[in-house]
Amino acid sequence: MNRVPVGGQILVPALVPHKFQTLTDDIYEAIHIHANDRFVTEWLE
Repeated sequence: MNRVPVGGQILVPALVPHKFQTLTDDIYEAIHIHANDRFVTEWLE
């Protein structure tokens, strides 16, 4: 698992399975940028 500090950034290449998880009950805020004309989600458990 990669830990990203508050205000940090992470880059996930296209077609790489991934998920985000918080380690506390704090509010999770994110900006997701997808350089594609469509967005397909397959939820991972």
